[in-house]
Amino acid sequence: MKNKQIHNESCPHCGQTHQKEMEDRKEVIKIMAKKFTDELFKTFWKDQKEQLEILSKKELAEEVFFQAIAIFLDNTLPDKPEK
Repeated sequence: MKNKQIHNESCPHCGQTHQKEMEDRKEVIKIMAKKFTDELFKTFWKDQKEQLEILSKKELAEEVFFQAIAIFLDNTLPDKPEK
């Protein structure tokens, strides 16, 4: 019941409920990623700008891809191997 209540609450950013979007996992991920990007990118860019500017487009794309894979693996692999 609590989960359903969350779906019906208004979004603090736009006032809509996003009920339909919350039923689609990919859409939920997209909404969450956008929110994190909007809130954190300025700080990230301030801290990383000099290091990122020296990379070629291909190197930058490869680094972004690597980081995404590393984060995915960190979030999905167990902390310790099963015995």
